Amino acid sequence: MSRDRELEAEVLEDPSQLRAWIAQGAKGDAVLGVGTEHEKIGFADLDASPIPYGGERGIERLLTLLSERYGWTRLYDGGHLLALERDGGAITLEPGGQLELSGAVFPTVHGVAAELDRHLDEVRALGEELGHVWFVGGLNPWRDADEVPWMPKPRYDIMRAYLPQRGPLAVWMMKMTASIQANYDFRDEADAMEMLRVSGRITPLITALFANSPVRLGRETGMASSRMAVWHETDPDRCGTPAFAVEEGTSFDDYVQYMLDVPMFFIKRDGRYVDMAGSSFRTFLSSGYEGHRPTIGDWELHLSTAFPDTRLKRYVEVRSADGGDRAHILAFSALWKAVFYDRAVRELALGLVEVRGQAELDAFAEVARRDGLDGSWKGRGLRGLAGELVAAARAGLDRLAVDEPSEAPYLDCLLDGARGDGAVRAPGERFLEAWRAAGGDPRTLIPAFRY
Repeated sequence: MSRDRELEAEVLEDPSQLRAWIAQGAKGDAVLGVGTEHEKIGFADLDASPIPYGGERGIERLLTLLSERYGWTRLYDGGHLLALERDGGAITLEPGGQLELSGAVFPTVHGVAAELDRHLDEVRALGEELGHVWFVGGLNPWRDADEVPWMPKPRYDIMRAYLPQRGPLAVWMMKMTASIQANYDFRDEADAMEMLRVSGRITPLITALFANSPVRLGRETGMASSRMAVWHETDPDRCGTPAFAVEEGTSFDDYVQYMLDVPMFFIKRDGRYVDMAGSSFRTFLSSGYEGHRPTIGDWELHLSTAFPDTRLKRYVEVRSADGGDRAHILAFSALWKAVFYDRAVRELALGLVEVRGQAELDAFAEVARRDGLDGSWKGRGLRGLAGELVAAARAGLDRLAVDEPSEAPYLDCLLDGARGDGAVRAPGERFLEAWRAAGGDPRTLIPAFRY
């Protein structure tokens, strides 16, 4: 979830300003970067008890110690310490206390790795002191959402009131899930829209490759990615992949039109949130709301409250992976870098999977979240398709390496050493084996699957 900061107050006078704001992200011939975000589910003990916000061992104490000992700047909202900033990155809280690192932008994944390692070292050190453990999965396997406390962030009050009207598992999405996301630059409008097109086609494949949430409420769900199944039952207006994203000839205007009709959550005025849940930005743009006129900052905030599998801002954000360990966070970043920044890999990915229209997009996504790498699409197994993509990405990363070592080794964790021949394996397959061997015992599994 985006952190609170000052938003542009320029009043919107014309719809053309909406596409112009996105277009300002174009990098032209500049060096293209990568930024990575990941969320972690925390436990207060090996029985998988949730971590409260307050108290001597709460999340607030963790943020305070991170600030005192490691130089993070504190950010408050509604009088509560809810985020930290340092060196272009930020630590924020998801509604159920999931700890998110939103990293700075680096020219290579090596920079991402150094930032991630520093962050994990700090969190681990304080975790030993506070008794916290941070789980590497995409969904809390043991607890019910009602057992996990809400973080005291004002915007979450609006979301928790509205989203359950749209989907039965919206609260689960907010409080119980964790993901890996990555952000990439685009050179111009055509480049950005092609990035959306390729990601729209292969996102289910990436979901299967990084699937890591086969258990919910202490039971196997039969889903490779229960996290993505939860997202499917969150809000159809703002989730999934819209059909235009995989069509030829699209432009920023298509994304603007999509976002104009995605229901809003809120705007922010004088430090407080104004509840606009369910209203469209299109109506707000034409008519205002209770004396408020839309601003560029409102548009920027609105873009961050839609949750498509690939999101367009002043960069392209891919969002389809379950939470995972250090290796898989870096693998996700490296894989998408190859797809977006190496021409040959992008061309392969564009032709790897045939998917047309909303019905096929939805069906492919269902296969991926249910069957994972054991699934198939139009006669081809997802495991083989993912292996082909990973092999191409390794070669692409070798080509992209100029002044630093290749980033291809970051993809090693995706390979299945037991099968060999470039076969791939999802992290949730290993977790499910361990789950069955341990009978689901958190005291055995948490130490084995922690950061």
